Amino acid sequence: MYNFPLLRVQFNCSVASPSSGIYNGFQLSEAHKRLVICYDCEQIGAQVKPKIGPFALCGRHKTPSKTILRNNVCHNFCPNCVNLIQSNDFFLSPQDGKSRFRLIGDLLKKLGIETNYENKLTKGCFLEISPESRTKKYLVHTFMQRLLTIHYRAKDVSVKSEGPIQKSQHTAGKDVFGALLQKNTGNKKNKPTQVHPMDVQMAVFLCSDPFLQQIMVTKLSQCQYAVPLLLPNPFTGNIEFPLWTMRQISKSWKTTDTSGEFTSKTLPMYKAQTPMVAFFRIGSISSSKSQLMNRLINEKHDTFFHRDCPGSSRERLLMDGVVEIAWYLPSGNSTDHFSDCVAFCNLHGDSSINETQRKILTEMSSVNVALLPQLDRNDNNMVIVQDLCDCSTPLIIGERKYRVSLKGRNQSDVSVALREVIKNCLSEQPVTFSLEKIAEHSEIKVDEDNEDCQKGKETAQEIMRLLKTEDPSAVKEKYLPCQGKLWHDWCQKNKELRRLKSDNLELEQCKRQEEMREIRNKQHSCCISDFMCLFIRKLVSLSYSEKIYFLKWMTIMLDDLTSDTLSALLQEYDQKWSEELALKKTHHKETPQKLKTKQLNLEKISNKLNYATFGLEHLVREMGQIYEASVYERIKDRVMGEDLSYLPELAAELMISGHPVELMDGDAAHVPLVWVSAVLDKVIRKLGDQRVLCVVSSGIQSSGKSTMLNAMFGTQLPVSAGRCTRGAFMQLVKVSEEMKAELNFRAEMQDILHIVVQAFMRMKQVRLNPSCVFVHQNVTDVAAGVKMMEGRRRLQEKLDEMTKLAAKEEVYDAECFSDVIAFDVQKDVKYFSQLWEGSPPMAPPNPRYSENVQELKRDIVFRASKTKCMKLSQFQQRVKDLWEALLNENFVFSFRNTLEISVYRKLEEEYEKWTWSLRSAMLSIEDKMLNRIYRGKVEAVEKQELMREISETLQKVQTSFKKYFEEDSEKETLIQWKSRFEKQIQHLHDDLVDEAKRKLDENIKQKSIRKHLDEELINYEKALFEKSKELALKLKEDTWRDPKAEFDSVWGKWVSELTKDVPKIKDVNLSNDVINILKEFDKYGLVFGQRKNAAYRKIHTAADYSSYVSMKRVKLGAVLLWKKSLTPNDQTSIGELISKVIQQTTEKVNSFPVSVQGYSSGYIQEIVRDVKQLVQEFKPRNDSFEFKREFFVDLSLYVCEQAEKRFEELHRKYRETNDPVLHFKKKKAEYFKVFMKYYQGATSAAVLGDQICVKLKETILQSVYNMSAKLICDQMRGKPPFNGNRGDLEKHILKSLAEQEGDKEEKFTNFLTYMFHPNYHFKQFIRDRVRQYMAAENSQAVSVIKEHIDHKQRIIISAAEKARDEVRLISGDINKWLEIFSNSLVDELGDTRVHLSDDITKDVTGYDVLVDVIKKELSIIVEQLKGRFTKLSALKKEMFRETPEEILIKHFCRCCWKQCPFCGAVCTNSQENHTEKHQAEFHRSGGMKGCNFKDTTEFSINFCTTKVATDKLLFYDENSDKSFPYKEFWTAGGKYAEWSISADFSSLAYWKWFVCEFQENLENHYNKTFTGKGEIPSEWKKYTTV
Repeated sequence: MYNFPLLRVQFNCSVASPSSGIYNGFQLSEAHKRLVICYDCEQIGAQVKPKIGPFALCGRHKTPSKTILRNNVCHNFCPNCVNLIQSNDFFLSPQDGKSRFRLIGDLLKKLGIETNYENKLTKGCFLEISPESRTKKYLVHTFMQRLLTIHYRAKDVSVKSEGPIQKSQHTAGKDVFGALLQKNTGNKKNKPTQVHPMDVQMAVFLCSDPFLQQIMVTKLSQCQYAVPLLLPNPFTGNIEFPLWTMRQISKSWKTTDTSGEFTSKTLPMYKAQTPMVAFFRIGSISSSKSQLMNRLINEKHDTFFHRDCPGSSRERLLMDGVVEIAWYLPSGNSTDHFSDCVAFCNLHGDSSINETQRKILTEMSSVNVALLPQLDRNDNNMVIVQDLCDCSTPLIIGERKYRVSLKGRNQSDVSVALREVIKNCLSEQPVTFSLEKIAEHSEIKVDEDNEDCQKGKETAQEIMRLLKTEDPSAVKEKYLPCQGKLWHDWCQKNKELRRLKSDNLELEQCKRQEEMREIRNKQHSCCISDFMCLFIRKLVSLSYSEKIYFLKWMTIMLDDLTSDTLSALLQEYDQKWSEELALKKTHHKETPQKLKTKQLNLEKISNKLNYATFGLEHLVREMGQIYEASVYERIKDRVMGEDLSYLPELAAELMISGHPVELMDGDAAHVPLVWVSAVLDKVIRKLGDQRVLCVVSSGIQSSGKSTMLNAMFGTQLPVSAGRCTRGAFMQLVKVSEEMKAELNFRAEMQDILHIVVQAFMRMKQVRLNPSCVFVHQNVTDVAAGVKMMEGRRRLQEKLDEMTKLAAKEEVYDAECFSDVIAFDVQKDVKYFSQLWEGSPPMAPPNPRYSENVQELKRDIVFRASKTKCMKLSQFQQRVKDLWEALLNENFVFSFRNTLEISVYRKLEEEYEKWTWSLRSAMLSIEDKMLNRIYRGKVEAVEKQELMREISETLQKVQTSFKKYFEEDSEKETLIQWKSRFEKQIQHLHDDLVDEAKRKLDENIKQKSIRKHLDEELINYEKALFEKSKELALKLKEDTWRDPKAEFDSVWGKWVSELTKDVPKIKDVNLSNDVINILKEFDKYGLVFGQRKNAAYRKIHTAADYSSYVSMKRVKLGAVLLWKKSLTPNDQTSIGELISKVIQQTTEKVNSFPVSVQGYSSGYIQEIVRDVKQLVQEFKPRNDSFEFKREFFVDLSLYVCEQAEKRFEELHRKYRETNDPVLHFKKKKAEYFKVFMKYYQGATSAAVLGDQICVKLKETILQSVYNMSAKLICDQMRGKPPFNGNRGDLEKHILKSLAEQEGDKEEKFTNFLTYMFHPNYHFKQFIRDRVRQYMAAENSQAVSVIKEHIDHKQRIIISAAEKARDEVRLISGDINKWLEIFSNSLVDELGDTRVHLSDDITKDVTGYDVLVDVIKKELSIIVEQLKGRFTKLSALKKEMFRETPEEILIKHFCRCCWKQCPFCGAVCTNSQENHTEKHQAEFHRSGGMKGCNFKDTTEFSINFCTTKVATDKLLFYDENSDKSFPYKEFWTAGGKYAEWSISADFSSLAYWKWFVCEFQENLENHYNKTFTGKGEIPSEWKKYTTV
């Protein structure tokens, strides 16, 4: 029934049959019938004793007459002892019917831990956030949660089992007295059973693994509870000594010597040599021994659980025979009960039965206190009393010894009297004991004897032997060299990296980085010490259990190594500090010098304290530095012969197992980012990317931050004063499955008042939005929350006042604290009771403090349920971002929220998909509407119709958009952009509708203009058809004549006759138009000369415009001075003017109706006029220069040349569409085919079918091009470089620039184009990639095209058959067939009508023949088309309605093109009008833009991301005529305030490579040099190949 490891023994001796269940008059339980064996005293020989372990003879009686099983061990008792064991619950009366085993089993089952004796509970079962419950099922969990959070009322967890509640019986009058005398005859079955609190504690303890047992005992001791010293294990029969569990108990106290001097002591209690006072009872007594001990030790706290404690009952199962220990700790005050530490041991139950425990206690104790009832000399227990009296240890209560009577005295009087007697005894006989001494007793089993524990201990001892002869204050420096001076120097250099001072920041930065690299080399050259080698090797090789024991032992032994040294140093520090304070009160003239000496001495002692502090965290820190140095230099590990990636894994295992891991090194005040990131990476790999609730406790030193978190979550953060625990630690606490459903997580922060407002304001500005709670500690009044209303009001006023001051300092708009962070002064101010209930060291933790902490915890959990928190990977990145921002000092403007950037980039990718869905859908709609327009089915297009057509796609996009923002794991971050992106999608939708309507309206207008021409063309076509037929029939009779020659001879004549009255459309000479029009604005010679030297063609990529300007005198104060040259800002402004002219000209060209009305020279004239106007409107800053005429001419030539290309293309299309001569020139082959058909005797149906297929070939071909444009765009979007966001596309462009081949000057020119005209370069990049894509093999695209052609064939045949069947039904003619046929193909193919004369069509009557002809001819056409498109390169650009590059340019180039005001880097935001500040991923060196040092030709090579981190450098803003520090660049306003530029000390290798690779080109281009202050660091030269 119960999974207990029962003790089974068997002897070759006579056995009294236990089958009856009766033994010597006692009822045996079923579970023990097979276990209890009866022996004759003669047969209990030597062979029995070693087999059954503890073997006891009864007291003073030599011949046992009865043998019974006690705790699974055979014991012998004489008849006189039977009475003593009648209460033994192994032998219950027949009425009770339950054995002790069964009762224990029932208890474990009620507690839900019935399987945990074998499968031990671990700390992971309880160190988690979970709901609290008082039902039995969760009783264990609630008890442990309270205990782990040092709530000393943790034992108040008992509950009664559910049962019917009896109704109270009301008795009137005199019957009340009679009712009181009546016996209770209620149904015992309905009597509720109660779980004893100590049974809960002991059951959990017995079912826990050694590490959880150790935590339990440590927490019990912290709660000032007694802890188990000896305990009989009911499952094994062993008496166990849990020494391991007490290894972490450490106590502090003050002793007083005879002279009155105080000595402070802090010791682990396993090392303490203290006197022991042992308490036990003999027989049954009415007084409570435990209660008496509590009064003796601490009148205000129940150190030992007793009968009057809440939840106590008589039904306890697991406490009899248990020995508990507690220590009295003096505080050095006159009220101390004892002058030194005293151990008090309490043997629960009757000591006459628990003989082994009593024996051990009496041997080890300094004083024995026995409580016994009135005994006569014949009482069996008098033998025990006699033994106690005979021993040398003082005995209280007993003849010839001290005797204190309890009868008739209150407990207070008894405790005072008893305390005095004990003090006297201790003073007379100062005998001490230690916990480790108890382990020498052979009758007990020591928990440390298990194999894993011993292995861990031996391993730790092996390592510690290396330190055996070392000075504790020198071991860190010798054996942990990587974290000492070298690491501190590296940290200092890293900080200096953010405080650069020289003019050449990049050179200084390289110097600092080289120094940091040298330090890393030195760290490696130190090698890994033998100590660390052995430590790491053991961590790798040990099993999990051995490893945890090993780490615990290492902690114990390291503490042991340094404790004496630290204690001495602390006392010395205290003494020196006291001397300094005393010296400050004197006013002697030598005082300042003496003070300085004292302070130096204090600093020396402080340094010694740091050196002597040596714990496990320092070993892990050393591992971190070893790892960081190895990553820095990529050096192999000499410990394991491989890379050191296993080191973070070891630390991750520690973190997962519940160990705190150092986040910030408090000694160096630095975060080892590489190490921390690597550890968190391994944690993520092991646990998955879990979400984490980040709880941070901040405050002044020794304000109880770690204590509060330990109490709140049961963490094990180091708790000590200031020095030993400075820095930041992180520890994981699991969230139970029950709580996961309730929690979404958030962050909490408690901070000290004088920095909180500014800190939160800075966090608000970078969109970090934690919530805060103010905690006031040490508030004693229970009504503080009510009485502190005035204090709350004053706090609110103070916070509001500080907000205004901080807002002014931070340049932030905030009037009150709630503008900065969500804060409710009524709810978010907490008042905590003091930590201790009384005065330490004997005071227990204040239960009210624990309750306050748990209330705060519940508040945190509630807040967490309202939102989600970061994932581990995001926490990892957030640590990096925050640390980088803090290093750069200017937190708000240097903070780079990588998590937010990552989320935004992902959103941009989704946005690109949504916008493409809309654009692609509109392209399909345009194709369909154009088909209808060409067919004449649509004469006007309304916006509402287009909106209806695209509404389904818009709905899908909006649904996807909503789902993304509501269901994505980062929805809390995304929400800030939802409204704007929603509007952007709607704007794009509206723009697409407007653009489509404009296109369609233009086509309708064009068709309207062409209406007369189209009608004439139809007549011309009919006439040519008739002439072709007539000629064929005529020549058919004259077979000797060559039909082709005859046709060729008359074709030209026919066309000329038909088109003689049509106006001819001439070719145009745009080049002449440009020259002639420019002559009107400037001299011909200048125009011709500039055209000839072709310098104008580089004006859009020029970086120096000095040759285009004349410098003017500038007024500086009262003096007019000639300005020597253009400033970089002047150069930039001219470049911006050129870009503006190019953009406006492009828009103007696209607005001209060339495709409808043809080209006109007036278009060139209008373009030149606009250029002139823009140049004249340009105003240089300070009027410092004016443009030469060459500038206007070159700029006009450039934009006109670009316009020429577009005009020529559009005019060609116009002429092809509107010139009948060209039209029929293309139709000649078609009419020759008609001619030959008739010549060969074909029927009219065959000729008509052939003509229909000729027309279908044109429309199928056009549909292929329409489809292919979208297909190519779709395919290219699915692969790099077009499958990411805007930033990804730029990276590919940079890569393509670096991989250019050919002439270096040409490559440099392409770079200049990218740098100064990024929009143009991006478009050119897209064009090049489309060209490359179409030139490459693409079998997938070819297959799609062929399937598209097959699809068109199928719908055409279907349309033909449908028309045939419908015409037959209505008895229609061929014209009706043609109408039905062409109408059914409008949306798919547009206008498929053929125009033949009535004389020809009337002859067509066989519709089956017509359909057969169409099938046959169409099959031939389809094969021809499919053969034509065997590769994408077969597609002709002029056939596309809208080319793939045009579509992709529209799609990808509708983004932000703003450039960094310092270096010209392009903003990478994918939206044109975004509201966030501009950001660029890769800023550039200033020299690339031509920046130089004042009054020199030396380039400034500094990156703006370096300049914004320095206090020294300034820049001049010509708009305001002021200088501003780069570190506060945004204060210059204007374009500077629109940018976010974070300090970045990453390699930025690309642009460093560019400067080195094109150094000579840059120098020639700008006529400046990389010398002096502009010297290129040698470090950059390593990037000369990419």
